[in-house]
Amino acid sequence: MQTLFQFFIEKLRNPMSPKHFCLCVASFVCISLLCVSTVDCNEREFLAVFNPFREPSLRRLGYLHETLRPCQANNCQVYLFATVSHPRLRERLASKTKFLEVEEKSLSAIKELALNFHAKFIDFGSVEKFAGDPDCFVDGIHPLEPNTRRMIDRLLPRTSEASYAVQ
Repeated sequence: MQTLFQFFIEKLRNPMSPKHFCLCVASFVCISLLCVSTVDCNEREFLAVFNPFREPSLRRLGYLHETLRPCQANNCQVYLFATVSHPRLRERLASKTKFLEVEEKSLSAIKELALNFHAKFIDFGSVEKFAGDPDCFVDGIHPLEPNTRRMIDRLLPRTSEASYAVQ
């Protein structure tokens, strides 16, 4: 059974594969976020997840580094982006955890990797960064189509590539 990384590398080496990859990195590097059904629901779970974190995960930054290396070797354009969180969730996490500090350190490390590997990086961490709408969320971390469309349009402006299927 292939790991996701092995599958990715195999596709990357195939000359017929697309040479553009978008990687969602902020929550990956900080930690994996829990899914909730509303912003208010399961706030204790989010707090429990973020409370112990003081630094970005070096292991996950290492995974990102190892993912970017073959992309660069195979002349792939990589787009890295930080995912959005609902403003109320960000406020709650910021007031009760080290969320903003860890996010800032994570983004700094990701920006450095992007620079070193010639990847394009866009921070969509808050709705203000892409003219998003706080009312267009399913829950604390899942934007609805209007916000997703704004992010895609900013990530891939005036591209000839089909972006309607980007998820």
